[in-house]
Amino acid sequence: MNEWMSLLLSLTAAGTLVTAVSAAVVRLCRSWAPKRFLYCLWLPALACFLLPLGAAHTELPQPEPGMRIEWTAAAEGRNGMFPPEAPVFVPAPKKQISWQTLSAVLWTAGAAGTLGWKTAACCRFRRRALSGARPAEAWEQELLDRLLKGRRGPLLLRTEDQTGPLLMGMGRGVLLLPGRSFSPGMLEDVLEHELCHWKRRDLTGKRLTALCTCLHWFNPVCWWLARQLERDCELACDEAVTARRDESMRLRYGRTLVLTAAESGWAGGGLTTPMCDQKQRLKERLEAIMTEKRYGKWTAAALCAAALAVLLSTAVLGAPLQTPEQPLQTVPAGQGEPNGTEPVAADGPQEADSRPGEGLLPPVSREVLTVSQLFGTRTHPLTGRVTSHSGIDVAAEKGSDVLAASGGVVTASDFEANYGNYVIIDHGAGITTLYGHLDSRAVSKGDSVSQGQVVGQVGSTGMSTGPHLHFEVRQDGSPVDPLEAMGAEYVFCRGEILPEERNSAEKP
Repeated sequence: MNEWMSLLLSLTAAGTLVTAVSAAVVRLCRSWAPKRFLYCLWLPALACFLLPLGAAHTELPQPEPGMRIEWTAAAEGRNGMFPPEAPVFVPAPKKQISWQTLSAVLWTAGAAGTLGWKTAACCRFRRRALSGARPAEAWEQELLDRLLKGRRGPLLLRTEDQTGPLLMGMGRGVLLLPGRSFSPGMLEDVLEHELCHWKRRDLTGKRLTALCTCLHWFNPVCWWLARQLERDCELACDEAVTARRDESMRLRYGRTLVLTAAESGWAGGGLTTPMCDQKQRLKERLEAIMTEKRYGKWTAAALCAAALAVLLSTAVLGAPLQTPEQPLQTVPAGQGEPNGTEPVAADGPQEADSRPGEGLLPPVSREVLTVSQLFGTRTHPLTGRVTSHSGIDVAAEKGSDVLAASGGVVTASDFEANYGNYVIIDHGAGITTLYGHLDSRAVSKGDSVSQGQVVGQVGSTGMSTGPHLHFEVRQDGSPVDPLEAMGAEYVFCRGEILPEERNSAEKP
């Protein structure tokens, strides 16, 4: 769910930015550009709300400096290795609801509510409109057939429950005429307008817009974009119908719009194409109809520049299309530049940069690590049953970097109910390490990683009571104690140990 919410937020940010660019370009072109061109300028912004269309970006990983590690154990005694007089602090697990979970629940409720509202409105309108529908008269059907020129078009019906003509439905669709009668000229205008919507598949665009507003119901820019698309869709349709008409035919089309607007009513929740459903836009549509424009070479060049600006903004500002399959890696300390600062590109699975025999590094970058659960048997904090614990739990702040204990190849990077987000690295010689309950994963299956490279961030996914890292080491498939595998020195204390007390702390 966290990955899905991250993708959704990146899509809504990308769509908002591209919408702002499209709005600026449309405003510059509004007075002289064709209306159908203005309508197309909004489509990349709609696509950015629905799909990741931007270019992927790569960042160099930050190398981890070498350091000496001491361990602070905060768990129950381990095989009698704790001195009897050593005080032990066991933090009580707390069940917390993260803001990611809360935001996911709120988004799901809003998206479901918006989708349910739109679906109910559409179904209610369709049921009401088609309940008393009847076939159109013979001469009306003949006029529609003549305009279709032999093509199989929408079903023509007439209903008393609708006050204005509109197109609705999927596939072939239904063209509904109101109960009032039309003159042959007015009916021709009405049919040409709705057939223009039908030929351009505008109903599909309206459904995609409705889906966009359901997914991004919390973003007012998305709702504003939906209104702009509806507005320019009608203007583009008017322009297409009147493009080859003389002034008298334009006047007749304008009168048809006025009469239709005076009688039009509810239009089915936005999933229909009514001829005129908002009277406040009627003046703008009439002015566009009566203004005949001619376009020259300079206009065509300006239109190409405007389209290029919107497309470039889509590529630059859109959400990344994909993440790099092979991230960059760093050379371990002691190789190449001092402290391992030399970046090396990973072109594919390679030999591990360091072998387990050379020692495993701690999976979290800090001088003193707090181990909240040791290797062996334990009482599960959620189920309350005594179970085998095949690794150690390292307490760390959420979002802290998780480091590869040694170089190797990633054999798994996935989500599982118990481990949550997890990563498994094969280090060769039969040794593998597992990093569980991650908030996010920074590597993919097949990636070659170096010792100390970031493979994810500490989280609380899966069966977890709070942010921590579950770390396992396996030899030929059998779990071994990660503390012994790393050859760690033990410093036992209550809470944090002060730097000046470390040398005097009692060791087993």
